[in-house]
Amino acid sequence: MLIDKKLGDLSGGELQRVLLAFATISNPELLILDEPISGVDNNGSEMFYELIDDLKKKMDIAIILVSHDFNFVAKYADRVILMDKTIIYEGTPNEVFSSDKFKEYFGDNVQVGGK
Repeated sequence: MLIDKKLGDLSGGELQRVLLAFATISNPELLILDEPISGVDNNGSEMFYELIDDLKKKMDIAIILVSHDFNFVAKYADRVILMDKTIIYEGTPNEVFSSDKFKEYFGDNVQVGGK
């Protein structure tokens, strides 16, 4: 159980979930997360994104999340903004990841899954 662990004994995913709990105590209307799963394994990443998705639905929180993990973004995001110092393209995950602009930046070899 997380409550019984010292902060230094938590895994990366556990620490992120604890920090997310602290961030949502006051019932915010907006969360801004910058690469929240860097250094977290795939299992922890999946758990974190499922938690974010659950919070979004149950607490009606708007979430701005910066990520380079296209598969998780495709699976969990409602809207995606492709940026390079400015907005290059925006839309649904499917629209952005299938756009010519995305292919221009990342090539045709990037395979992105979806919902």
